[in-house]
Amino acid sequence: MFEVEKRNRSHYIAEGAIMSSVAALLGLLGIYFPPLSIVTNLVWLVPLIIITMRWDIKRGLMSLLISGLLMGVLSSPVDALLLLVEYGGLALVYGYSFQKMHKLEKTLLRGILTAALGSILMIALSIGILGFNPSDLLAEMQNASMSTVSFYEETGMMARFEEQGISREQVMDIAERVGATMVLILPSIMVVLAMITAIVSLMVTRGVLSRLKIPVPQKLPPFREWKLDFRFVYGFIAGLLAFLAGDYWQLSMLSTLGINLLVAFGFIFSLQGLAVLISLFTGFKAKPFVRIFMVALLVLYAQVMIYLLLFVGLFDEFFDYRKRLRKKGDKDEGHSE
Repeated sequence: MFEVEKRNRSHYIAEGAIMSSVAALLGLLGIYFPPLSIVTNLVWLVPLIIITMRWDIKRGLMSLLISGLLMGVLSSPVDALLLLVEYGGLALVYGYSFQKMHKLEKTLLRGILTAALGSILMIALSIGILGFNPSDLLAEMQNASMSTVSFYEETGMMARFEEQGISREQVMDIAERVGATMVLILPSIMVVLAMITAIVSLMVTRGVLSRLKIPVPQKLPPFREWKLDFRFVYGFIAGLLAFLAGDYWQLSMLSTLGINLLVAFGFIFSLQGLAVLISLFTGFKAKPFVRIFMVALLVLYAQVMIYLLLFVGLFDEFFDYRKRLRKKGDKDEGHSE
C-alpha cells in the first residue's frame, strides 16, 4: 500500500513538474510578447486543467501556484500574480468539472462566471497594487482624442466635416465623449473579454483532451440551441435599476456600476439573440439570398443589430421563440401529412 502511494506521489511530482513548466512557459510568452497573449491566455491553462482532471483540485492548485511562482521569478511578479488571479480559477473549475464528467453546458456556465469574477478581482488588484487611476487613463484618452483631431486636420477630413456643417469643436466633443465612455465601461469590457476567453478555452481544452485520448464530456449543443438560465435576467434588471437610480440621484458610482452591468449582461443576451437568429435561419430554411441579406445588415448596421440581438435574446427568456418555432414546425408537418 505504501509503495503504491509512493509510486503515485512520484508520478504526480514528475507529471506536475512538467505540466507546471509548460504552463509557465506559455504564460511567459504572453507576458514578454503581449500580442501573443491573445493565444497564450487560451492555451496556458490546458496543462493545469489536465493536472486537475487527472489528479484532484488540490494538486491542480499546487501546480497552478508553482507555475505562477516560475512566471514571477522569470518575469514580473505583479504580471504573474494578475495572470493567476484573472485566469487561474478557470483552470481549476474546468479541471474539476471534466474530472466529474459534468455536463458541458454546466461547465461552461461555471467557467464564464469564474472568468468574470477573476477579471473583477484583477481590476481590483491593479488599482490596489499598481495604483491604477481611471482619471489618468481618461487624460490619456483625451490626449488620444486631440491626436485624432490633428490627424483629421492633416488629412483634410476636418474640412470635409466642416462642409457638412460639423465644426471642429463638435468633432473634439464627440472624440472626448467616446474616450470618456470607453474609460467608464472598461471594467465590463475586460469582463466580456474574460467571458470570451472562457468560452474559447473550453473548446480548445476539449479538443486537446480528445486528441490525447482522455475521456471528456459530450460536445456542447449546437450554438443555435444555446439558452441562458433565466436568472441572468435579474443581472440585467439590476444593471438597469442601478443606472436609473444613479442618474436620478446623481450618484456617479452607482450609475457607472449600472452601465457596466448592462454592457456585460447585454453581451451575454446578444449572444443568445444571435443563437435565436441562427435557429430561425435553420427553421425557415432561408434561401442563400436571404442569409446574405441578413449578414449584410449585421455588417452595415452593426450598432442597430447589436441592440436588436440584445432585446431578442432578453425576451427569448420570456417567450422562448425557438420552442414556438419547433411547435409551429410540428404542426405544419402534421397538416402536410
